[in-house]
Amino acid sequence: MLVVFIVAAALWPTSLALHQRWTEWDETTYTHGWLIAAVVVFLLWRNRNAANAPAPRISPAALATLFGVGLLWAFGVRAGLVFIEWLLLPVLMWLAVWAATGAASARRNLFAVAFLYFAVPLWGAVNDLFLWMTVLVVRALLRVTGIPAHFDGNLVQVPAGVFEIAGGCSGLHFVMVALALGALMGELRGDDWRGRLKLLVLAGALAVVTNWIRVFSLIVVGHYSDMQHYLVAVSHYTYGWVLFAIAMVGFFLLERRMASPAAQPDAGAAPGPTAAPASARALPALAVAVVMALVALLQALSARPAAAAPATQATPADSTEEGWQPVVDGADSHTASSIDAPGGPIERRHYIFLSQHQGKEIGGYAEDPTGGDQLLSSRQSLISGIPLTLYETRDSGGEIWLVAVTYRVGSNHYATSLPAKVSYAAGSLLQLRSMPAAITVWRTRCIPDCPAAESALGAVIAATEMED
Repeated sequence: MLVVFIVAAALWPTSLALHQRWTEWDETTYTHGWLIAAVVVFLLWRNRNAANAPAPRISPAALATLFGVGLLWAFGVRAGLVFIEWLLLPVLMWLAVWAATGAASARRNLFAVAFLYFAVPLWGAVNDLFLWMTVLVVRALLRVTGIPAHFDGNLVQVPAGVFEIAGGCSGLHFVMVALALGALMGELRGDDWRGRLKLLVLAGALAVVTNWIRVFSLIVVGHYSDMQHYLVAVSHYTYGWVLFAIAMVGFFLLERRMASPAAQPDAGAAPGPTAAPASARALPALAVAVVMALVALLQALSARPAAAAPATQATPADSTEEGWQPVVDGADSHTASSIDAPGGPIERRHYIFLSQHQGKEIGGYAEDPTGGDQLLSSRQSLISGIPLTLYETRDSGGEIWLVAVTYRVGSNHYATSLPAKVSYAAGSLLQLRSMPAAITVWRTRCIPDCPAAESALGAVIAATEMED
């Protein structure tokens, strides 16, 4: 169990990100995370004697695999691809168990470590599916009851008002907790895969149906109370958990009626007759600690800021200019300029990143090169040898603009942020220091049209990029 904590400490950027999601009370989807983590610790403790046999030898293959996956994790951190970090955290924990205690113990603890996935923020990929299932079912139920309702996407208009079946109404949180309970019950019962699957299906189905009832009943209550009922105006989420608790009581009652295998002796509870000294078992664990320390060191070194060129030190990142501004967060410095061209001035914004991490990166979640203008179209292009993404936009006054953006890492340009992130991560790990990166955005009016503006933009881009 100690090696699991060693991994969590070595992968501190990911562990910290998980803690933040687990305590984010404004967006409660993963607030059950610490409870899941506690169950993982309990299951590992329950299996603590699984390796109480001849001491495992140090396995070069296990340690090499652990180091290789650790490098992939560090790559995800540097690239700002947080889903890679979250995906690999339990994998690295399990590999550490394998390297420290042997293959037999790793097999026994596979469920314990994999249980952490019930709290890893990867479930958003299926949130839309559950949301639209809820919308369709609620629409059908309202038709059956005869309540007049008009649906516009996920908006429901009834005579008393308008309800939004938002992302949080998908019931994903209930589904995750229910599946975790079903999986845990199957493990504690010692079921085979068929029995475990039955429990998962039962728990998941109860959670989904309960959420449908929650959303439907709230709309009905709102309709008949003229939107004034306490459940509608104040506490609809708590109401959902009350319904969920009732559903889980039903789950446990049904589970007791399902056949379970005969109780087997707990092989992990009794010490093996040939238990090895603790000092002998500590050597593989120490090797795991060394490998994870090396992974953590490589990640830390690769996060060091790149050296700033004199030109990048003049404009602080929090300086502001009037007028149009792209949304780019976390730049270490940026400059703004206007360049005269035949069709009118071309605005240029240049953002420099000397280091990157989550929330301070090229291609961040909130990034918007158009500056909030209405997007009409986008396409990738190669202009004057520079790969760019071109956006046609309309501002609040109705004028049409051409916006061009390119991402640069070192001396290489990219039209989109993903390959730029990959290049940055690989280069930073190789040189053990962050590579300098930049985002350059140009904007010009489509006068007399956008093709003409693109032609004028090409000449300006070629000149300005040669200067940088």
